[in-house]
Amino acid sequence: MTFREGDVVSRKAGGPLMTVEDVRADSLVAVVWFDADAHVQRDVFAPNTLHKWKLVENDDG
Repeated sequence: MTFREGDVVSRKAGGPLMTVEDVRADSLVAVVWFDADAHVQRDVFAPNTLHKWKLVENDDG
């Protein structure tokens, strides 16, 4: 799977929704998210450990 800056992802093993900040030259994906105390957290993950989320718009008017 290919990731781009701004994609919303989560770890396949579970966890918070995170935003991709960068896909590094070594192919690791740098992400950012807020923890339960509203502190910014950052980490990097191998792309095969992440799942991309897609926004689904509801058109119920």
